[in-house]
Amino acid sequence: MKVPVIEDSDFIIYLENYEDTVFIHCDVLAKYTKTIRKKLLENLELLISLRKSQVFAIHDPEDHKHRKFLQSMRFDYFESVTAINGMELDIYIHRGTQ
Repeated sequence: MKVPVIEDSDFIIYLENYEDTVFIHCDVLAKYTKTIRKKLLENLELLISLRKSQVFAIHDPEDHKHRKFLQSMRFDYFESVTAINGMELDIYIHRGTQ
């Protein structure tokens, strides 16, 4: 279950635990601008700094816009997996984690 951990008028950041792994999700609620990107990145970095475990993100390899977003939020490719439904997904890890 996704749990909102940062709620802002422009975005919501969620964390989700799955089999001892923490995944992050983000909904951008406003037009994505440099100002929102900066605020989102600052909040994300604070959240990551407060955590003791690594944070991962799920990515559809066909979604180039999402890949660019993940990279701008300082996530790096970690591995590819096959989901239960057979879909190939990429897992990204935040580079600020240990």
